[in-house]
Amino acid sequence: MPSAYTGLGVQLMETGEKAGTWGTLTNTNWNIIEQISGGYVEQAITSTPTTLSVNDGTAGATLAHRIIKFTGSIGENTVVTIPLDVQTFYIITNGSSGGYTVQFKYVSGSGSSVTWGTTDKGTKIIYAAGDDATNPNIVDIGMATLTGTQTLTNKTLTSPAIGTSILDTNSNELVKLTATGSATNEFTVANAPNSSGPTLSSTGSSDSNIDINITPKGTGKIALDGIKWPNADGNADQILTTDGSGVLSFVDNSGGTSWQSVTTGSTLTAVAGNGYPINTTSNACTVTLPASASVGDTIEFVDYARTWGTNAVTINQNSLNFQGSSSVNPVYDTSLQSVTIVYVDATQGWIPTVDDVVTYETATIVRYLVIGGGGGGGDDNGGGGGAGGLRGGQDDANGKFTATASTTYTAVVGAGGAGGGPGSAGSDSTLAGSGLTTITANGGGYGGQSSSAGGSTGGSGGGSGQASTTGGAGNEGSFDPVEGYDGGTSNNSGSGGSGGGGAGGVGAGASGATGQSSVGHGGIALTSDITGATVYYAGGGGGGGNQASQSYFGLGGGTATADEKGGGGNGAPTSGAGVSGTANTGGGAGGGGQAGSGGTGGLGVVIVRMADGAYASSTGTVTVDTSTVADETILTFTGNGTFTTA
Repeated sequence: MPSAYTGLGVQLMETGEKAGTWGTLTNTNWNIIEQISGGYVEQAITSTPTTLSVNDGTAGATLAHRIIKFTGSIGENTVVTIPLDVQTFYIITNGSSGGYTVQFKYVSGSGSSVTWGTTDKGTKIIYAAGDDATNPNIVDIGMATLTGTQTLTNKTLTSPAIGTSILDTNSNELVKLTATGSATNEFTVANAPNSSGPTLSSTGSSDSNIDINITPKGTGKIALDGIKWPNADGNADQILTTDGSGVLSFVDNSGGTSWQSVTTGSTLTAVAGNGYPINTTSNACTVTLPASASVGDTIEFVDYARTWGTNAVTINQNSLNFQGSSSVNPVYDTSLQSVTIVYVDATQGWIPTVDDVVTYETATIVRYLVIGGGGGGGDDNGGGGGAGGLRGGQDDANGKFTATASTTYTAVVGAGGAGGGPGSAGSDSTLAGSGLTTITANGGGYGGQSSSAGGSTGGSGGGSGQASTTGGAGNEGSFDPVEGYDGGTSNNSGSGGSGGGGAGGVGAGASGATGQSSVGHGGIALTSDITGATVYYAGGGGGGGNQASQSYFGLGGGTATADEKGGGGNGAPTSGAGVSGTANTGGGAGGGGQAGSGGTGGLGVVIVRMADGAYASSTGTVTVDTSTVADETILTFTGNGTFTTA
C-alpha cells in the first residue's frame, strides 16, 4: 500500500515500504514537524485571493508553518484560504499595506472565519478546527497585544496605569489625562441601584474638604442637563437669571425695595422703587412724589422713631393723582404707621396698598437686685453678722431676665437676724413668678458669741466670737457669681470678735489680744446703680471689742465712710452694744463689746427696673419711681409685695 499524508504534508509510510529511503523521508518529516511547531514564514498576498496549499512529503509549505506574516500591498478586500483537512493553530500577523480587510478561511464551506479590519495590522492566534468535513471552522482565540486594537469583555483591570488619553473605537481621543506629581486627590465614580443616581465625587487621602473643578475652554460654558452656567463670577449682590433658552447669567437684582438711609429733614424727594424710614422726632416732613411714573412703580414709607403722631408726614403728590384726586395731598399722622403706594394708571394715580399701624413689639427686660436680711451680731466680744446674700444688681446676664407679658411676680423681703449669744441668721429674700427660676438671696450668717460659738453659714458668713473660733462660710446657695463671702476667723484666745463677711469680700479675723488687731472689720460692700444712683449694699458687721477699757472695734463694711459701709454695723467698743445693720441694705450687724449685746441685721430688699411700657401695677410695701431714669420704672420693695407686667 502506498504512503499517506497528513493535512500538513507529513508522509505516513506503510510497513516495509520505502526500503533504503526511510532516513531521508523521516528527516523530511521532522523538518515539516519543526515548521509546524515553530516555523516562521512570510506570505505575500494581493488583491486576488491567496490559496495556501499543502506540499505532501516536502518541507516549505506556508500553511505548514506555525507563524505566518502576510505581506504585500492590497488594493481591495482579499481572502487567504487553506484546505478543508488542515487541523492546527497559527500565529498570524497582518503585515500587508492598504486599508482593506483580510479574511482567513477554509477553501470552501460555511464554517466561521477570521477577518482583520481595514486598520487592523495586528497579530492573532487562530486555530483551524477541522471539525467538519464540509464546513469546518476557523476561530480567533482573542489574543491581546500591546499595539493592537482589542475588545475586552468581562475583564477586570486592577489599577491600570493609563498614559495620556483613552481612545474611542475610531481611535479618536475620548478622555485626555494629565498626571500631577505627588497627587493625593482624585475622582471617585460610583454606580447606583434603581431610583438612585450614580455619583461623581472628589476624594482624597489627606484633605477633608475638596472642590470639584470643571473648566470649559475659552468662553465656553459648563452645561448641566442642557443648562449653561456662567464661566465667571458676578458682582456682589447680583443674582442668576435665565434667558429662557437654557443660558444662565449674573444680573443686578432690580426687584424688591431699595431701602435708603434714615430721613431726618423736613423735605424728601421720593424715587420709585425706594423705601424710606422717616424720623420726625425733631420736625414734620413733606414727601414729594415723582413727577412721572410707570404702572407698577412702588414707594414705601415707615415711621422710624414712632413719632408721626407728633410730627406728621405730608405727601406732595406733585402732578399725578393720588387715589383719583389731583389735590388731596394726604397726611399720615399716626405713630408706628407704615405706608406703601403703587402707581396704577393716570386716572387713579398712586394708590396705597399698605396703610397700617404696626404693633410696637419689645421684649420685657427686667433688671433686678435681691438682697437677703443681714445676720445678727454676737454678744460679749461677739463676731459681726454676715451681710445678706446679694443677687443681680448689675446690667448683665446675672442681673436681668426676660419677663412674660401680663404676668405677676412676687417679691419677698427677708428680715434681719437678731443679736444674741450667738446671734440669729437673717432671712432669705426671693423674687419669683411664672417662667422665672426663683431668684433667692440667702440671709446673712449670725456672729459668734465670746468663746462659745463660731459664726454661721449664710449669704455672707458670720464672724467668729472671741478666742480661736471659726467664721461661717459665705455663698450658701453656691451661686456663680457668689452672693457673698466668708466671715472672719479668730486665731487668738484673748481676741475680740471677727468681722462678718460682705457681698464684696471676706470679714477680717481677730488676731491679737489687745489693740486694733484684737477685733476684725466687716467684709466690704458692693455697689449697684439699679435705682439710678450708685449705692453700696450688703456690707459685713464689725467685731466687738474684747475689753471694757479699750476703745477698739471692728468697722462695718470694712470702712469708716458711712456711704460705703453697705449698711454694715460697727462692732461695739468697751462694753457697748453692736450697731444694727441699716434697713433694706442687707447689712450685717456689729458684734457686742465685752458683756455687751450684738446688733440686729439690716432688712433685705428687692428692687426691679423696667421700661415704663412694660410696667402695669404693683402691690405691697413698694416705692414706684418713674422720674429718676427717663422711660424707666423702678420698684423698690422694702417689704413683701408683687408687680405685674403690661
